[in-house]
Amino acid sequence: MKRICYLSRGGLVNGSQRQLFYLVAGLDRRRYTPVVICRGDGLFVDELRGIGVEAHVIPLRSWRSLPARLARGLCTRRLTRRVADCSPNLIHCSDVWMNGYLLHVAGKLGVPSALSFRTPMSHGDILKHRCTEADAVVAISPRAGRQLLAAGMPEGKLHVVYDSVDLERFHPRLAALRMLRTNFPHARGPLLGMVGRLSEDKKQMRFLHAAARLIRAGAGEVTFLVIVYWFSLNWARAQFG
Repeated sequence: MKRICYLSRGGLVNGSQRQLFYLVAGLDRRRYTPVVICRGDGLFVDELRGIGVEAHVIPLRSWRSLPARLARGLCTRRLTRRVADCSPNLIHCSDVWMNGYLLHVAGKLGVPSALSFRTPMSHGDILKHRCTEADAVVAISPRAGRQLLAAGMPEGKLHVVYDSVDLERFHPRLAALRMLRTNFPHARGPLLGMVGRLSEDKKQMRFLHAAARLIRAGAGEVTFLVIVYWFSLNWARAQFG
């Protein structure tokens, strides 16, 4: 039986947390035992425990901030002790911002490390967060993989694995369609949209440009929706005025 220790930010269930949930939920428990250590409590920890996954919460400061540097020794000692108690065969970090902790603990315990690279980053940020130093790096797209290779990571360490999607969660339901029609009473025809935080890397502008092309091509009655739950005010002003 192999034991895998996962490091996560915890908290709410956003993109990285959802993908980690799918991963540990799908593991063959006859071969692998997952243990998840989160820096914050919340819904994600509750969901993990709800499917029988061992989950722990250890408050950790941001690795690179000045206050964190002053408290880093205490944080790393706590985390190292907890990970050592798990006796893992692999430590996997699902958050680039925790990569410093991953590399420190894995090096201290002599355990292989793996990092999930999910966020588009500049060459400088990749080097700053030492993203190429894990024993293996999982990129969620060829584009992300190219960024890592351009930063000098050996090709043999790169593994491109696309995000998974639980199709049942996105199956159209009558109640959801009624809710959309109620909230958007002027909508006509099929509803096409995207949901997420409003930012450049989510490509909402590309979606809107595609919508404009369909309208000009005579797509007929169709309503395009962009539903957001968080946004950068400066970026939104620059894009939409």
